[in-house]
Amino acid sequence: MTRMETKAYNAGVRAALDMARTAAITIETGEGSDELPKRGAAAALYSFADAAKALLIDPRLDPISGHEGEP
Repeated sequence: MTRMETKAYNAGVRAALDMARTAAITIETGEGSDELPKRGAAAALYSFADAAKALLIDPRLDPISGHEGEP
């Protein structure tokens, strides 16, 4: 996989993480957020976002700025 392909893949993973967190926050702040199924859904989305970080191929590559981070 080329460097650009790795950056594109990582950008897609990061977008999925951001969407999961956004959905979890929307559920938590919405009407009826104290209901058990909604709390469970929000917790599952947060867990997905945390676990999906392992899908990053090379986390040192920052897909946003294009600069390499610390190893």
